[in-house]
Amino acid sequence: MTRTALPCLLLLAALAECGSSPGSGTRADHASPSPSFGATYGLLSQDELDAALLGLHDVPVGYSQDPPSHDTANSSFCGQKAATPDVKASRDFTRGGGLSTQVIDLAISQYKSDREAQDVFASVSKLFETCHGEMFQGRKLTYALMSVPKAGDESFGLRITAGRNITYIANYALVGPVVVTTIGGGYFTVNTDQISTLFTKQVSSYQDAAN
Repeated sequence: MTRTALPCLLLLAALAECGSSPGSGTRADHASPSPSFGATYGLLSQDELDAALLGLHDVPVGYSQDPPSHDTANSSFCGQKAATPDVKASRDFTRGGGLSTQVIDLAISQYKSDREAQDVFASVSKLFETCHGEMFQGRKLTYALMSVPKAGDESFGLRITAGRNITYIANYALVGPVVVTTIGGGYFTVNTDQISTLFTKQVSSYQDAAN
């Protein structure tokens, strides 16, 4: 069984874009006023964002890097429409096969301004206070907010289960004009500490590139 057969992975890949639509002139109702963060990050080009992603040498032993792919997920999450980032860089890795498949997905979604990124991030994090699951591709997905390492300006984590055998950990950080996403998991087991380490490394890599 390939990674594309793992339920909800494509849906999760679109999560960082769910929220109020940048450029629509409407902010999420629950979005807080723009916080005063210390660091200022410049907007990066596609090539610069790609270079800020962690590579094969950064992930645990046994993973291979997947060919580039285009997101084909339905652009909604718990009924909330997805906003489109101005620039997005992503990199995916897979280990094993069949019922031993494990995946790691990294992404940086950049918006036109800090304000737009804040609105999207606030909308997504607020969503899971009331949405605890949904049906996707015939499977019941269950969502639970979880603690994550402090990273960037704000961060939150999500534990996603599909049946008894599939678990993903998805960590999200707001860093200036971007949302950094680190997703990992698969069948039967998920290494939370491993994903947390990759998460903080990915945030730091972006910060170094954008400073």
